[in-house]
Amino acid sequence: MSDWHEPGLVVDVEMAMHWWTDMPDVTVPAVATDNARILRALSSLRDAPSDAEDEHSRRELAQINARLDLLLDLVAELHFRQRPPSLPRPLRLSSQGIVWWEESAEAAPGEGEEIVVEFIPESAIPKAITLPARVVAQHGDSAVEVHARWRELSAAEADELARWVFRRHRQDRAQERAKGD
Repeated sequence: MSDWHEPGLVVDVEMAMHWWTDMPDVTVPAVATDNARILRALSSLRDAPSDAEDEHSRRELAQINARLDLLLDLVAELHFRQRPPSLPRPLRLSSQGIVWWEESAEAAPGEGEEIVVEFIPESAIPKAITLPARVVAQHGDSAVEVHARWRELSAAEADELARWVFRRHRQDRAQERAKGD
């Protein structure tokens, strides 16, 4: 993807995502609260445990994690039986917006169009984040790079999204450093 000139951090990820135009208002407080809650929970799940934890606590935590993993697998299976998942695709996410590719101009939303974007930040957890956006740019002839800016996010959504992007960026850099060692 080409450079996206947005303030703040961006993360390049591969995740399930789709968009549409015909959706009821996704700026309602319940959706905003749900989005913020999901992002907050995902951020805490990705945090590494402290080195100060004793062996007994680590064993208990490992058992709890195993049970949660099993529960999440069961829930994901039930969810995907009801609704087929979107395939993962390359995305560039920031607290300000999203960039993705569509196969053709006909498949892409038009510049200035207001859309709803849904993405699943963690493949193991089939809970989507649903955010309103406006397409601000398109680039390309056959394959189209679509740039959309989030719109009308609640303060909690914007804050949790920025934190999630920051943590994901930090973890990606740590993985890159570990590979280099």
